[in-house]
Amino acid sequence: MTLLGVEANIAVAGARVHRVGHPGATAAVYASDAATTWQAGIAALKPNLVVLTFGINELAGNITPAAQSASLTTLISRIHAAVPAADILLVPPVSPGITGTYLMSDYATSQSSLALSQNAGFVNMGPRFGLYAVSSARTFNPWVNTTHVNAGGGDLISQAIVRYLVNQ
Repeated sequence: MTLLGVEANIAVAGARVHRVGHPGATAAVYASDAATTWQAGIAALKPNLVVLTFGINELAGNITPAAQSASLTTLISRIHAAVPAADILLVPPVSPGITGTYLMSDYATSQSSLALSQNAGFVNMGPRFGLYAVSSARTFNPWVNTTHVNAGGGDLISQAIVRYLVNQ
């Protein structure tokens, strides 16, 4: 099983990246999977770092930030049960071109608090992109559509994560 995460190995140059996502996936979807499935998948990968980027589908589904936080707490617990030394980095997405009951900044605030309580890292992409209406109107448009960034947007997110990791 492959989970969203990055494994850096100092014995070998570079990093291995494992990624998963599917339409409509929320933290609750993954938290509802059997704990043993998660733990077996994570244990097999032995990651040093797991990056969790949940938020867009929670926003689209009007899931409360508190409910998302509870699901993320479950995921973090399962990751640490399998690989106790794995670092966790929460990276809520940028504000998309869709609206819901909550703002992406609500999820970012919730994830920031969760990161503090779980001794996890946190990178807020919202200030880097700004609102969808502004960022999509720029000469460099980082969006494929109202919910997904293009390769250039992905590069901006990757660069922010790498900067965070280098400065830790």
